[in-house]
Amino acid sequence: LHNIAVIYCERSEFDVALTCFEQSLQIRLSRLGATDKSVADTQCWIGKVYREKGDYEAALEQFQKAFEAKEAILGPDHLDVAEALQNIGILYDDMEEYENSLDCYRRSLEIRRSQLGDRHEDVCEVLSCMANVYHAAGEIDKGLEFFSLALRLRDLNLKNVKLKKGSRELKTMLQSYEDVYVLTKAKLDEIDTGDREQYLEIKDKLAVLCLKQGNLCDRANEYTKT
Repeated sequence: LHNIAVIYCERSEFDVALTCFEQSLQIRLSRLGATDKSVADTQCWIGKVYREKGDYEAALEQFQKAFEAKEAILGPDHLDVAEALQNIGILYDDMEEYENSLDCYRRSLEIRRSQLGDRHEDVCEVLSCMANVYHAAGEIDKGLEFFSLALRLRDLNLKNVKLKKGSRELKTMLQSYEDVYVLTKAKLDEIDTGDREQYLEIKDKLAVLCLKQGNLCDRANEYTKT
């Protein structure tokens, strides 16, 4: 049932997926108890379905249950706990509860840095999530700071990697550069000459990445304009 529900999710058939997940959850609860990790995994999926349906309160309830169960089962420093915190952070961002969102992201970031190191892609992902929250909250400087940090780390990680068309790495780098570009452009009237040169370098890099991705000539042309 759980696997069938995942397929329905991939098809965006969320009502059917929810029914299957809830049936799966009841079976797992009756046979495994509330403290089993597979139960928490199903609760997490149910939370994701409710989020897709726009029912944030129901989603938050399921995400909280999944987080509490994983923390009890796996300990407070486990990567699955970090992922559960990130799910809650994303939801709070959707709900425009930005301080709660940042609090979850900070806790997730701390766990991931301690377990994976400062440069891991999962760390960069949380930094980008935090940047999005700062941006949404109107804190452009903080948003740019966190987007730029995520970009620098990704540049280091992929320094010797050939980015291939359609690859996840290329898509990630393209998005990361675009994130920095958008916020830098928003501050263009305020930045000094050195930062303006960096802005132009970012535009050049974006143009190259867009062309590598293919079928993005219009976007590439936008970034090559002066």
